Amino acid sequence: MRSKPLWAVWLWGGVLLVSILACGGFFMGRATPDLPWLGEETPQADNPARWGIPPTVTPTPLNAGQGWMAAPTHPATAQPAPVTATAPPRPQGTATLPPSPAPTLPPTFTPRLSLRPGPQLVAYQVRQPIRVDGDPADWPQDLPWYPISQVTYGLDQYTGPRDLSGRVRVAWDSDYLYIVWDVTDDVFVQTQRGEFIYQGDSTEILVDTNLAYDFYSQYLDYDDYQIGFSPGNPPGQNPETWLWYPKSLAGPVLGVRVAAQPTVTGYTLEVALPWHRLNLTPFPGLDVGFAASISDNDLPGSALQQSLASTSPFRRLTDPTTWGELLLVARAY
Repeated sequence: MRSKPLWAVWLWGGVLLVSILACGGFFMGRATPDLPWLGEETPQADNPARWGIPPTVTPTPLNAGQGWMAAPTHPATAQPAPVTATAPPRPQGTATLPPSPAPTLPPTFTPRLSLRPGPQLVAYQVRQPIRVDGDPADWPQDLPWYPISQVTYGLDQYTGPRDLSGRVRVAWDSDYLYIVWDVTDDVFVQTQRGEFIYQGDSTEILVDTNLAYDFYSQYLDYDDYQIGFSPGNPPGQNPETWLWYPKSLAGPVLGVRVAAQPTVTGYTLEVALPWHRLNLTPFPGLDVGFAASISDNDLPGSALQQSLASTSPFRRLTDPTTWGELLLVARAY
């Protein structure tokens, strides 16, 4: 085989030496190359400008909301200025008063407006049972009297307040509903007994015991009561009571205490009616339909209801919505 000439060997050797010196000078003059070595993209930490970060700016650490190991953004030496709370100046000549005690209800009661067209009567609770003897003198004297002056039947037979008028009081306790009438009647006539006592001088009550059930009902039903009371003849002798409605309970009312006495202008009649006879349990705030009335007969020896006066000017026996109301109230003393 033919060998290469000597000059060619020296020529290639010189090229190789020059190449080696050139490369060595490159690496000795620079810390890192400007371009990736042999095509490998390796980040250069000592040249931040290469990665878009200006070399004169130190990156700001992430704040607390930007990373779980973030450094705080406020200077390490900054301290918040203390805040001193200053109370507003107190006006001169004033004082801080303790809270006012809750108001105490007075021993009186102002009735609300009646929900029905008839008047609303108030029955106050009594601490001691009322003695039923026909005399209202032992009743608490501050309890109100309600007038009975509205003639709703027999107006053509009526001649004025001396002919027929009166007033009524109502009270209650856990056992009884107490009612007392003070009746003005110029001619006293009562010849009837039992279911016909209304045909002589007598009194009566109408009670709707369940307003919530039939407030707008204009007809009598099982919870509507009509009960009459005779003062006897003369007043105080053999007084009695009779229930007409509900018809299923018609008859004498057992357990009722009734008494009467004659007066200069007529008579008084007092009643203690057991609550269970009305199928009611009393409590303050109980509201029932109610009307108290007086029947009159001025024809001696006869049996006739000539006229009737009531607490309600609208009273019609068969329409409970015309009766008015009775509200039970607890006394404040």
